[in-house]
Amino acid sequence: MKGFSGVVSWLLLLTMTANAQLKSTGIYTEQYAGVNTGVKVSSGIWVPLTLATAGIALEYLSSDSRWWQNKYGIQSRALNAFSGYNSQMDDYLQFAPIMLTFGLNAAYGSDMAVFKQQSKRLLLAELVCLSTVNVLKWKTGQLRPDGSSANSFPSGHTAQAFLAARFLDKEYGENMPWIRWLGYSMATTTGVCRIIKNRHWASDVLLGAGIGFLSVDLSYLIFRKRKGKKLVLLPSSTIDTYGVAVSYTF
Repeated sequence: MKGFSGVVSWLLLLTMTANAQLKSTGIYTEQYAGVNTGVKVSSGIWVPLTLATAGIALEYLSSDSRWWQNKYGIQSRALNAFSGYNSQMDDYLQFAPIMLTFGLNAAYGSDMAVFKQQSKRLLLAELVCLSTVNVLKWKTGQLRPDGSSANSFPSGHTAQAFLAARFLDKEYGENMPWIRWLGYSMATTTGVCRIIKNRHWASDVLLGAGIGFLSVDLSYLIFRKRKGKKLVLLPSSTIDTYGVAVSYTF
């Protein structure tokens, strides 16, 4: 259960960081790439938490009573349905929503200031996502379904794909709902491909999706304008401890 406690600790760390930001911001309306998002940020946190919790439950609290209640049953059904699938599509789809975001910037003539703000938010989201995924892979040491290596949990491809989709949603989803669903369709396809290629379990994909989604939400909350004050919170980890690195500029 050491791996289980590590995953839960890491997820709680991200959740507490997000909740701290949510309590300080409440409802916000902000311009991203010229789009007024005007959303209740507190409602969005349940999506990544549900995905991540489902992944952890499937990994550590599964049941053998039904095939869809454990990762082995799901994997067996998926491989039988898509026998021999070996496309490289997921390697490209994981980044496609990011490319689409910057392509829309060019199409709508967004200026350099918008590009810089987007890039900062994206970079922080990537740092949070990559550090979280890599620490959990190292801590849990779960064997991939194809037996190639012991770094299966969570799925890095899926985390990146949902990060990219959430980034696209944040920038253009409010005024272009169809492009929001295009991004999430690409991310979901990436996750499915990782399963049917026998590279990841369903539990890996679910947790990866939650991490990617939450990483973007954290980044956008942290980078909100705070009257000249800058607050940056980053997850940190050593061999035996988890924590948060805090930087606050007055």
